[in-house]
Amino acid sequence: MPEEISNPLLSLVKDQGLIDDLQYEEVLGEFKRTGKIVSQILQDFGILDLDTILQAIGSHLGAPVVTVRERDLTPELLRIVPAKMARMYQCLPVSLVGSTLQVALADPLNVGRIDELSFVVKKDIQMVVADPAQIQKAIEKFYPEDNESFTDIQRAGF
Repeated sequence: MPEEISNPLLSLVKDQGLIDDLQYEEVLGEFKRTGKIVSQILQDFGILDLDTILQAIGSHLGAPVVTVRERDLTPELLRIVPAKMARMYQCLPVSLVGSTLQVALADPLNVGRIDELSFVVKKDIQMVVADPAQIQKAIEKFYPEDNESFTDIQRAGF
């Protein structure tokens, strides 16, 4: 019997009753055929909008849904998470409340990353859910690969 391909988000929205069996099969088929991300397929097919998807993830994780606002991403806040880690984990610090850092992940259902991140930044982490495209855009803008290399070179004294 072939191994069943599943997707955590697809299973989640089905378990929450947001899609029926037929929609589940359609989206799963498209996912297997194209490899496109499930949230995009759900939107492309007109089944669920982004807000509904983010709310479903947020309620599943017990995490608030937030909007990434560039003006809130201060240099002090962005420095808490090293650029390499932000890119590797596809995570973005969105606010610091006391000693708790709110972090948005491009793939919020991959919760194992929170523990690793907490260990590295030495802060309590509260996961928040945000639009993956906004997270991606902010990571590319605020954690560019080129700058880090340049800074490393400067630090090394070259």
